[in-house]
Amino acid sequence: MLVDQPWVVCLSRELSQQLSNPSSSAEDKNFLYQALGTVLASCRQLTHVQGQLLKYLKETDATSPCDRQGIASVVSYAAERHFYLALDAMRKFTQWLIAFDRRRKAQKGHQRAQAAWAAAMLTYGKVALHAPKSELLACVEEDILANILELFHACRKELQHKLALLNGIKEVTCAIQAADTKHSFRLCKKPEVLEILLDLMEEDACDTPVSQVHLKMLQLLEQLSTLKPCMDWENRCSQVAVCCWRVLSCPPEETELQSLQASCEEALGQLVSALLKAEGTSSAFADVVSILLRHLTSTKAWERERALQVCAQLLGTYEELFKCSRERTCSQFGSLVGVLGPLLSDSQATSRQRAGACLSCLLRIQACGMTKTRRAVLQVPDCKELCERLKSTEDGSLCEDPAKIAKGVCQYFPQGQARSFMDAIMKTFECANEERAQAAGDWMIVFLEACGKEIRPEVPEVVNILWKAMYTMQQGTLRDLLFQAARLLAGFHLQPVVDSLLQTELPSERYVRSPLAPLWPNSNPRLACGRQIQGSSRSHSSPRSLGSARSCARASGEAGIVCPLLARRAFGLWGGHQGCQRTGLTGERLVACRDMVQLWRSLGSSDLGPQVLRHLAERLDKAPKSRPLCNDADQELHRLKLLCAISEVVSALLTAEAVRDLLPHLLPVLLQWVSNELGVELLFPPLSPPRGLLLFKDTGQEELLCGLYCDALEQVLRRCLDERWQQVLCRHGVWPSLDLPQWHCNSVQLLTSVLLRARLVSRALIQTFLPWLHSPLPNLQVTALAFFAELMKDPPAEGKDLLKPLVRLFLEKLQHPSCAVQHMAARGLGSAVSGLPKKVQKHKRSIVAALEREMRNVDHPEVAAESMLALAEILAKQTAKGLGGAFRRIARSTRKFLDAEQEDLRFAAFSLYTALAAGAKDNLTTFFSGEVEQILGSLFLHLQDPSCAVSSVCRTALYVCAPFVEPKGLQVVVKNAIGRSGAQLQSEVCSYLVSEPCPGATLGPRGPAPSGEHGVTRPSVPPHAPRESEGSAARPLRPKQNSHLPALPQETHAPELLKTLKRQQKPPLE
Repeated sequence: MLVDQPWVVCLSRELSQQLSNPSSSAEDKNFLYQALGTVLASCRQLTHVQGQLLKYLKETDATSPCDRQGIASVVSYAAERHFYLALDAMRKFTQWLIAFDRRRKAQKGHQRAQAAWAAAMLTYGKVALHAPKSELLACVEEDILANILELFHACRKELQHKLALLNGIKEVTCAIQAADTKHSFRLCKKPEVLEILLDLMEEDACDTPVSQVHLKMLQLLEQLSTLKPCMDWENRCSQVAVCCWRVLSCPPEETELQSLQASCEEALGQLVSALLKAEGTSSAFADVVSILLRHLTSTKAWERERALQVCAQLLGTYEELFKCSRERTCSQFGSLVGVLGPLLSDSQATSRQRAGACLSCLLRIQACGMTKTRRAVLQVPDCKELCERLKSTEDGSLCEDPAKIAKGVCQYFPQGQARSFMDAIMKTFECANEERAQAAGDWMIVFLEACGKEIRPEVPEVVNILWKAMYTMQQGTLRDLLFQAARLLAGFHLQPVVDSLLQTELPSERYVRSPLAPLWPNSNPRLACGRQIQGSSRSHSSPRSLGSARSCARASGEAGIVCPLLARRAFGLWGGHQGCQRTGLTGERLVACRDMVQLWRSLGSSDLGPQVLRHLAERLDKAPKSRPLCNDADQELHRLKLLCAISEVVSALLTAEAVRDLLPHLLPVLLQWVSNELGVELLFPPLSPPRGLLLFKDTGQEELLCGLYCDALEQVLRRCLDERWQQVLCRHGVWPSLDLPQWHCNSVQLLTSVLLRARLVSRALIQTFLPWLHSPLPNLQVTALAFFAELMKDPPAEGKDLLKPLVRLFLEKLQHPSCAVQHMAARGLGSAVSGLPKKVQKHKRSIVAALEREMRNVDHPEVAAESMLALAEILAKQTAKGLGGAFRRIARSTRKFLDAEQEDLRFAAFSLYTALAAGAKDNLTTFFSGEVEQILGSLFLHLQDPSCAVSSVCRTALYVCAPFVEPKGLQVVVKNAIGRSGAQLQSEVCSYLVSEPCPGATLGPRGPAPSGEHGVTRPSVPPHAPRESEGSAARPLRPKQNSHLPALPQETHAPELLKTLKRQQKPPLE
């Protein structure tokens, strides 16, 4: 074509005139616009070219698509030879358009004005496409792309503007790709463009169908991914997440939009594949899969189908990358199998088909990483056979045998992906479709059966996943599957499973750690008394008040300490109401951990129950034995979980025989913690009645609260003992008193006695308690001594040889610094007379000497009382022969305790005197007759002792001492009164003394008893009478006020006694 001729200008004007003809068709106009652009490109009169360009840009009505496209054609064709001139014209038009809009804001919504904005953005893209490649890259960003973005920010952002923006940027991107042959160009405005595109993607709600805008955006994002600079992978993942959310989550499309939706899904798959190729790493694949998993586990069928389509494209791309890499395992094999496997049983045929295709591709990827040698060692079948089975699902039919497919797939499982598989399975559990959830449960069971042995490092994480699912699961059938999974896992890895369950955080732990100062609303009124016990003397409290006080003292500890009573409420251990809701400290609802209770019962009811129980006992035994402090709340909570687990497993065991077999492990562990909880209070307890083992009885309605360890111990023995023995323990209050320092030893003895009679004391149990005797903890020594003290009475045949060395050990323990240890050592020596008579006879002199020394222990009256009772046992069952002077010393020392203030000292002294009287024979007769003469007044006086036990043993002592009583008439009176009450016997003795006085007889000691000798002073009044003053002088013993017994002086001869009796004689007692 000839240039620089005048006719070129004329031709351009003629074309312009033809374009102004309204009768021209769209095709004619397109041709004319292109021809005009070509003519202007050939014209060298630049002023004419610029004028024509501005004229068409400003005057053409862009509302028509034909005219809008024509404007772009004119400018872009002209830019082929007048590139900068065209850019300058576009820049002026852009400024004019923005200025015009600012002057006339009212016309901003005008249709023609808004079409001009879209035409300008389209024109910039066309200019970039037709620009010379050598000149484009230098100005494409500042003069083209920047103006497109400026126009879009200033416009109203209608649909035509969005489409114009996307088309303009797309054409600019294509122009850059065509011009940048060396791939070195960096588009600095790429982040800004991506941000605008993502904003447009998120602009519409996901409940609206997709449009052309979304399709073009997906295509544009794929193109931009090839340009530099490469965005970091985090930003790319956010792009994928936004696009998946918009395309996959929208509702089902109408018939006319189905093709558009399919195109968007295809474009999304291509975008994901492009991003994965650009990154090319397994971590990128894992990130994209994690995004898709949210949609693959959706409750909406259409969302799962679309996600499966994208997943198939992703796996196809990754398969190509995986073959070129050196990786041996697919990093997301576990999570994808956990999602795709249950989808093989989906009710939708499309989902089954796509899931089968994805799973086949995944198996090929995993098989590619496994060499033939490794597959042969692991005995893994060829994946082709497995993929053939999946063809049934690819055809859309329902899988006939999903269990076989699951077993085949599990053979390809790589190590270290159990957690990801279980996470994916649990996400499927959360869906509302019960069929899919059931299928997920079946896959989980098959996986644990096939791969349970190989997942040892991941057991804690798997257990935590199961526990969280139990807490949120609602369907009962699915919960049973979770319990079955826990049992299967425990069958392979018992200890890690149990340890992990103990470390799981329970839903009520935050309430257990709450400040404990205020009592919660509607609390049990029994706890109110605990506020008043601080500073009070425990020696004067009843066992019942002590039990309530101890429980309340725990409940009202310092802030931050775990409260056992509150914890029992939280864990459902109090009163057997597991799973009930109660009110917390501040009024919040306190929910018991019902799921954990059911889980422990599930383990206990299986064949693993005894093993689980043994391991729990070992864990409790290894727990730190420190006293609970403010910083030990976690330890206390851990022990609480152990106790809860032990109680529930014991209650769920199939047979009581299993509990009996584990009793040598459970009983010592729980009793050890009971002893440890008593603290230093056990070492110096208040004096408890040493006579017999009958504990306290109370007719009140109030119930004692047992300690946590006592609760667990009661639960264990409930499965071992018959009903009658359980009633014995409950009737004597063993469980609440076991937790009290004052009654702990007696409770242990009664418990041991019941176990002996129930034949539950085995050799293994005895061997478990033996090391306690040498423990550095005095509490354990006291508990063990109480156990063996009762065991000595009637040793079992299989463990009798183990008890023989304990006699000498008891002798050594009499010198222990703790009075409680001395107390129980003396009791053990007294019990050994019945069970080990030969052993006691062998060391008789040493035992008697040691007990004689301890009965003079003035600092600890309870040790003295126990020593006298032990001597009474020895003298009653073995003769006094060979004791020599010890018999006389014991008799003289005992005489000084007959009028002691403590009831138990009087009881022990009269018991010992009974044994002394029975053993006083041969050469001891004369000596003992003189001793009886000294104590005859005490014998008569204590026939009506305020203590029924002392009165009874005093009457027995008087009967036994009768042969030594002078005169003979008084002896006859005592013998004839056998079987009568103490009051009647006392009355007859007084009557005899009045009627038959004997000048040679005395009813008191011949001389005054030395005050303070052996630390025991004869009281000025009987121990049951009130004192008048602390410094009052010693006076004769008198009965309490309103008593029928006449006042008897301490030292009174028969003539004086007659006068006294005549003055104070009263009518006989009924």
